[in-house]
Order: sequence, then C-alpha cells, then structure tokens
Amino acid sequence: MDVLYGIPVIGLLFQLIAYLIQTVPNIAPIILALATPIALGALCGIMNERSGVVNIGIEGMMLAAAFAGFVAAGFSEPYLPEFELELFNTTAPLLIGVIAVAAAWTAFQPVRSVNASDAAFDRVALGAYEQASSIARIAGERNPLSVDARFDLATIEQARGQLASAETALEGAVRLEPANAETWRRLGRLRLEALGRPREALRPFRAAYFLDPRSPISQSDLLEVTRAIQAGG
Repeated sequence: MDVLYGIPVIGLLFQLIAYLIQTVPNIAPIILALATPIALGALCGIMNERSGVVNIGIEGMMLAAAFAGFVAAGFSEPYLPEFELELFNTTAPLLIGVIAVAAAWTAFQPVRSVNASDAAFDRVALGAYEQASSIARIAGERNPLSVDARFDLATIEQARGQLASAETALEGAVRLEPANAETWRRLGRLRLEALGRPREALRPFRAAYFLDPRSPISQSDLLEVTRAIQAGG
C-alpha cells in the first residue's frame, strides 16, 4: 500500500479511498441521523410544490411535531410497560421505518394522479383518445378518493364520444362525494346537454341546488332544466 500511496496523483486517490473505507462505517449512523430530517423536509417541500401549494412552514411543523412527540413520550413513559419488540428478527425502528415509507408512498399518490391526468390531456391534444382514456383511468386508480380524476376521465370520455362511460365516471364521483354540489352539477350538465335527457338531469340539478342554494349556477341550472322539460312536453 505504501507503494501505491507514493504515486504522485493516484496515490492521493488511494489514500482518500482508504480513509473513506476506515471512516464511513463509523460515521454512517451519524450521517443518516442528521440527514433524515433534512431529507424528509425536502420530500415534503417537493410534494407540496408539485401539488401547487407553497408551504413555507415545513421546518416549524417538524419542530412542533418533534416537541409534541418528546413531551408525549416523557409523560407516557412511566405508564408504559418495558418490552422489546422483535418480530421475525425485525426490531421496532425498522418496523416504524417501513410504516413511514408506506405512509409517504400513500401521500405521494395524489401527485402521481395529477401527473397522470396531465399526461392524459396531452394525449387528447395529440388526438390519441384511447391512450388518454387509459391514462385517465390510471390516474383514478392512483388516487381513488379524488373526484377530480373522475372529472378528467368524464371529460376525456365525452371528447371521444363515449357518453355512457362519461356518465358512469360522473356517477362514481357522485357516490364518492355526495355532499359535493359540483359532482351533481356536472352529472346534470352531461345528461342535459350531451345526452339530451332533461328529465334525468332534473334530480342532479335539484341535489346541487339543495347543497348550494346560494350559488347562481345552481339556480340557473335548475331553471334551465325546468324550461327544457316544459319545452319537451
């Protein structure tokens, strides 16, 4: 090794590698412990930015959560039994890490859903309606609790002439958020304008008016569908 270290330039590289091999295993736990909060804060900032929310209080939230956890642990420690959790040679910190990763992945799904919806509308702009519909369904699967993904799917299905599929998507949005006036309003608008079924559109518009009676849109929609029913006999 001394011969390698004596080489003018390459010797310095070998010395650096030897130093890292000897030092990194000892300081790796310190590096991970100090880098983890920074990495979590950076991940939180990325997720907020991609969702369109500017969050400047990430550090404050993390400090408040750490303080609350410390206080809760201090008060609850005397009342908790002492035990060491070991399941399949897996310690408690590793289990907590796995749960944290799963929670982070779940929280990131809405962002992936929005990205898929944007990609679907890009396909619509290119005229690839079949691909757009498939991608929009993927967006709904990534975030099954969001009505926006179903709204996007209904828009794409209506653009490609699949009105029945669009109606099914909006009916799913209504079942998902029955207290949301917009879900009823969009279903009623589809049945009134695209499907030409004003009598079936009356119930969604009534529901939207019941949920949001002060909205001028709800009032005008209900008046419009009433006139359409009267004109159709």
